[in-house]
Amino acid sequence: MKKLNAKQKKELYSLSSLVFHIIAFICLLLVLNYNAEEEKVAKKANIYASSPEYEQYKAASNRIATLK
Repeated sequence: MKKLNAKQKKELYSLSSLVFHIIAFICLLLVLNYNAEEEKVAKKANIYASSPEYEQYKAASNRIATLK
């Protein structure tokens, strides 16, 4: 195996550092996107849970449960 000179080592280090930072950046974007999607779903669920239709559904479900 051939030994690398100082310039080649520096280039290899720069390239590997660049690849690492690109991978870290992509992972960060994926995590942030996932959290944003979770927040949207939670907001929709909260809006749905506070809607009058949901309150009527809960009341009807409770009446059915007490009849059983």
